[in-house]
Amino acid sequence: MTGTEHSRPNIGFIGMGHMGSHMVPRLLRAGYHLTVYDRTAERARAMGQLGAASAETPRELATSCEVIISCVTNDSALEAVMLAPDGALAGVRAESVIIDMSTVAPQTSRHLFQAARAKGVPMIDTRPIPGRMPGEIDHSPSPGAWRDNLIPIEQTETVSSQLDFVHFWEKNQA
Repeated sequence: MTGTEHSRPNIGFIGMGHMGSHMVPRLLRAGYHLTVYDRTAERARAMGQLGAASAETPRELATSCEVIISCVTNDSALEAVMLAPDGALAGVRAESVIIDMSTVAPQTSRHLFQAARAKGVPMIDTRPIPGRMPGEIDHSPSPGAWRDNLIPIEQTETVSSQLDFVHFWEKNQA
């Protein structure tokens, strides 16, 4: 099933840690089709019990998703799930969008942006705000983030008409 068949994008979510494990159930309850991946397979399987599909690799996840969200703990984790031979960028499609919410250094974000750009894939670099409920997103750039890789939230509709899910976060924080 593609996003156009059910009018919402297929979302791939990489990272079922503290943030991902709170965000994925909310997206599922809102009716989104999700495919998840975590380097600890048991975490991904737990989301499967809630209705998410589980991918064996980030590459497999990316081949079936229009929106790929990564939320991992550090630079090496992001490089492993996005840039490795079985990483998401190896399977990403040109019509996809990457949203990275990982806790990484600005140079790692720049490197991911450059790799995504080389594939013709837009990237949104965003980060959670400390002190808010898990699942809330700050649409401002991370400190020192690469300015060219940021898509102002007002312009996301020019990237894809399927991105109205981004505004879901602001509307559904119950």
